[in-house]
Amino acid sequence: MEPSFYKPFLARSGNYLHRHWQAALRWRGKLVLKEEAFHLLLAALVGIIGGSVNLFFFYAGETVQRLFLPQPIDPVQAAETFAPWQRLVGSLSRAQMLAIFSEAIAEKSKPGD
Repeated sequence: MEPSFYKPFLARSGNYLHRHWQAALRWRGKLVLKEEAFHLLLAALVGIIGGSVNLFFFYAGETVQRLFLPQPIDPVQAAETFAPWQRLVGSLSRAQMLAIFSEAIAEKSKPGD
């Protein structure tokens, strides 16, 4: 059961598709996609997806940096402002996380028992 505000949209889009689907089929018959053109379109699609993922990770890193650093500076400069014991605790916690994840990956990659 769809909400009531979708009903007008579904009715209009259904009418539009009903009127124009045969014209779309005629165009499909006229367009012949050669192998080179298909590979070019596929490469463009892969490039767009790769660029989008790159932007996502860049902005995700920037967001995490803004959340966890007191001011927007380089993480190395922020680490230099920490006390020695804070740097030691941070290093040990990262080493512990690395050991835990390494064990989990090693267990998953074992052949079936």
